[in-house]
Amino acid sequence: MNSIDIDLLPWREALREERRQRFYFGLGGVTLCAALVVATGWWWLDSLLARQTARNHFLEQEIAQLDRQIAEIKSLESLIAGILARKEVIESLQLRRVEPIAVVDALPRLLPEGVALTQLERHDAEVTLRGLARSNGTVSELMRALESSPDFHRVRLIETQATEVDRQSGVQFALVVTIDRAAIEQRTTQKEGAER
Repeated sequence: MNSIDIDLLPWREALREERRQRFYFGLGGVTLCAALVVATGWWWLDSLLARQTARNHFLEQEIAQLDRQIAEIKSLESLIAGILARKEVIESLQLRRVEPIAVVDALPRLLPEGVALTQLERHDAEVTLRGLARSNGTVSELMRALESSPDFHRVRLIETQATEVDRQSGVQFALVVTIDRAAIEQRTTQKEGAER
């Protein structure tokens, strides 16, 4: 029998070439798909980054505006605090302007017979009274009257000295009394409230 020799090499070569072309075509397709996925991912991340950058910029602008408003509020608060402090000073001065009137009004009613004031000095809430009295007992009576008055407290005797006035013996005295500001302010505000 004769053997027939068939040469399959060209056919195999053609099959190999076709497989190689399919492989390269598939590899190109996969590379193209990968490039598209990477490009799409890049574009998506870039848009996310741009959107976040825009948000950050908006937040920075709003924070700057809030900082300006906070600074304005702080300046207004300091202005209000200054105005309130001035108001309190004015109110206390208005209440204290009544003090001299209260002192001058109360003293003649409190002076016992035989006492004459020669000098009256006021330093803040302390009033120094200097005068002449018939005796030390009269000075003591004056001190008790001042102590029992609602307008005064803390009466302190500074000095007494025997003296002679118009050929009569007497006592020259000096004492310090403290004005009871709270009582005077309370009475003043009650009067103002009753008048309204």
